[in-house]
Amino acid sequence: MNEPSIAIARIARVRGLRGELLVTLFNPDSATLRPGLRITLQPLAPEHKLVERTIQGIEGTGPHRRLRLEGLSDREEAGKLVGALVLVERDQLPSLAADEWYWKDLVGLTVVGNHGRRLGTVESLYHPGSHLIYVLKTEGGSVELPAVPAYIAAVDPPGGLLELTEEGEVYVLGYPSA
Repeated sequence: MNEPSIAIARIARVRGLRGELLVTLFNPDSATLRPGLRITLQPLAPEHKLVERTIQGIEGTGPHRRLRLEGLSDREEAGKLVGALVLVERDQLPSLAADEWYWKDLVGLTVVGNHGRRLGTVESLYHPGSHLIYVLKTEGGSVELPAVPAYIAAVDPPGGLLELTEEGEVYVLGYPSA
């Protein structure tokens, strides 16, 4: 059974008249997208079907790359894909160090305090610049927890847990309700 695909970019806009796409990578340093790689495009609208394409060419560095895809040579057709997620199979991604995870692996983790008290679940993540933020769903509402060593004791995706330090637990329990 194949593991689920992982979103690594979003199509930002059409570039040029020949159906090239400008994508924004979630990890600007990623080298995953390359000619010959088969990708899946997941449009924003749920009624639109997944589209599979092979990358014919890629240009650019940093967070924005220009893609040429097989079977896509028209600006109008390419425009229908703006906003779509770019998905790749997990086995096409680079191997990770023992203390690294893909964000997809962290969503859904149970958040526990330093004495095992269940505090909520990881609903999503984002990276505003200085450090990662875990968005937690708790009984009191949504909590944005900075992923800093003072708050995070352990991250254990195989065990399904995000364990907080005592300071992290105090932060979550004292977070103002929305």
